[in-house]
Amino acid sequence: MDTTDSAPKPVYTVDICRFPPDWTRVKHVRLWHSLWLGTAPETHAAMVFDPAEGFRVHMTCLERAPRAVYTDQDDPVWEDSCMEAFLNFAPEAGDAYINLETNALGAMRCEFGTHRGGRTKLADMPLKRPTASARQAENSWETEFFIPLDTVKTLFGADSFSAGDRLRGNFYKCGDGTAQPHYGAWAPIEHETPQFHLPACFGTLVIGRAKT
Repeated sequence: MDTTDSAPKPVYTVDICRFPPDWTRVKHVRLWHSLWLGTAPETHAAMVFDPAEGFRVHMTCLERAPRAVYTDQDDPVWEDSCMEAFLNFAPEAGDAYINLETNALGAMRCEFGTHRGGRTKLADMPLKRPTASARQAENSWETEFFIPLDTVKTLFGADSFSAGDRLRGNFYKCGDGTAQPHYGAWAPIEHETPQFHLPACFGTLVIGRAKT
């Protein structure tokens, strides 16, 4: 069976707020879909938009002592315990998206393209690279991605978003090289083998109302 578009796609509302966001007031969605192998650790994701700055994604994972080996930019962090956000800020223009992937040390891989092969590292492009931070607790870890508005404009040709605008994306949890390899996703994926680079399987991200 190859990728299909048969499974229902979820919808998430991206709140508008000033940065830094208060993540305790932002709705987090759970990555319910464990794929291909065993059950993925419980993981949640949220996203907000500041019209003056850009987008932020917050993810948390209930995972004790996550594998975190890689430390450098664009290392293969998916082999560690890894949380990821794949985002298309202009779906009406095509399937291009950025992939943001980080481990519990904050080492981030970030690329741009329309599919898995032939992607371009943002570090090799003349633009401001997104950032990632990570923090570990005793039984969990969290990460926050920041995508500057200038970067969105350079990649997607869009720098103005308002309530009702629709983006596309998915949130993931994986750990190819962990003691218990796993794959989790917010929007469901139907594919024979582990594969996250499937924009046809992305969910919908709708810009919502401003938070007061």
